[in-house]
Amino acid sequence: MFDILFYVALLFGSFPILLLINRVSFNSTLKYPIAPFLCLIIVSNLYEFVGTTLLKLPSAYWFRLYMLLEFFALGYFYYHLIEKKYGYFFLIFLTTYLVLFSILIFNWDITTSLKTNSYLAIFEIVAVYFFSILWLKNVFKNMNSNNFVQTSDFYFVSGIVLYLSGIIFLSLLGDYILKNKALNLDDFWILNIIFNIILSIFLILGVWKIPQK
Repeated sequence: MFDILFYVALLFGSFPILLLINRVSFNSTLKYPIAPFLCLIIVSNLYEFVGTTLLKLPSAYWFRLYMLLEFFALGYFYYHLIEKKYGYFFLIFLTTYLVLFSILIFNWDITTSLKTNSYLAIFEIVAVYFFSILWLKNVFKNMNSNNFVQTSDFYFVSGIVLYLSGIIFLSLLGDYILKNKALNLDDFWILNIIFNIILSIFLILGVWKIPQK
């Protein structure tokens, strides 16, 4: 079951960026703020398959780099989502994240990487919640249509919020689960795979709502 879900998640994760390229053309893809995040997902999937599954490389190093890239990709998306407003908030969150990331890197130990990753995960989800609320505030303030739930941005934000809310449990308890011999991390990691599939579905729906050129 674990292997099946793993490969399903890898497959689903590749669809959003490929669908976006198909709908708007390759040259226009990066004009969409969600594109860097979609590209990061497919790069991550390739690493998971080639680096982790085939070559058996340690995932801790990649996962730490991925968290940094994910924060920047989501920051880029939200910055454009709220029309480049509240730049001071983005600067505060970005500066704080980089300081925290640097401290954790200089004091990094692979044996405690899951524990220190949880600090970054908590900060990231707080940032996402904060900017999602700002986005909703702007939406209801400038409501021109009662159908905003049919927009691509609604699906993008919903998928991101659901995904991060779902995996925060693993981020917080991952180190404890790994060190507890009575528990099997794979049994809990299935939740991570499931939420990755849910994220991909929302991203696919969001891309599908983008007008085709």
